[in-house]
Amino acid sequence: MSRGLKCGLGVGVLAFSLVACGHGEGLPDSSAQVTGVKSEFRTQGGAYVVCSAVIRPDGTLSTRTALAVYFTATEAVKTATVALRGQPTSQYDAFYVQTAAPSQLSVRPGNPYRLLLSAASTSAVYLAQPSHIQTLAVRPPGQVVKVNVVRATNRQDFSFSPQVTVNGAGMTGSDRSALALPVYGACTVLSTDASDTL
Repeated sequence: MSRGLKCGLGVGVLAFSLVACGHGEGLPDSSAQVTGVKSEFRTQGGAYVVCSAVIRPDGTLSTRTALAVYFTATEAVKTATVALRGQPTSQYDAFYVQTAAPSQLSVRPGNPYRLLLSAASTSAVYLAQPSHIQTLAVRPPGQVVKVNVVRATNRQDFSFSPQVTVNGAGMTGSDRSALALPVYGACTVLSTDASDTL
């Protein structure tokens, strides 16, 4: 994400303080709806967050964040494209976009699709500089990622939310999550919540 995008995100972002998933903000003719977004890091207050740097209990440093995007579609999905867009603007970094095939999606109870992603936190969305390499990757659909409870510090003045565009038989639908994940400069893992997974 460029410096211009970070500046466009502003400080007046939505406070993200929900327990799990948020409702999508549908477009008028949308055939897709984002039903939730989670990260592998959650504060003790219950808010899912993204961390530029994560200190693990063994002292190791991590700079990637696992994300789960949940969405529905009215027809069978041929492809699903996720773009991480800045809040509150609609701009995005072209290196934070991934397109997934049906084999890369999993279906959850109630029939929402789940797409697991891994985002690098050393460029683009998290820093005021453009990314020059692909910094968003699709993770295996059946992978189980446990949520870590963290102490988050150094809140950044920007956040992001996923936009999903679904291509199916005769339709294209796009929807953007109404909730934004706030970004913190550093997080320290306090514990792992085995009951909370992506």
